[in-house]
Amino acid sequence: MSKIVSAVGLGLIVAAGALAAISTNYETQVEANKKLCATYITNAKDALKSGDKDKANSFLDKAFKLDPKNKTLFEVAKEINGATAAQPATGEKPKAKKKISIDLGC
Repeated sequence: MSKIVSAVGLGLIVAAGALAAISTNYETQVEANKKLCATYITNAKDALKSGDKDKANSFLDKAFKLDPKNKTLFEVAKEINGATAAQPATGEKPKAKKKISIDLGC
């Protein structure tokens, strides 16, 4: 019985170590994505300064895929595309501006 308990305990220790490694790797990846997103935003600004709006938007698209809630990204998008640029994702559903009712005659 003690060998079974020891094997289970060892399995739990190994699993805990694997989870800790995954957690650390995830945090490292998130940080790397934020840095790469900042680089894409800088590249977009540089492309805009050189007059290449398409290239600037291409960099913004890449940045958006990495960090869709980045507020700086949306400020730069507004700068490039005007006030019609989308707002950062909040996780909330968009609210309807106007309620529409339709009489189906039933």
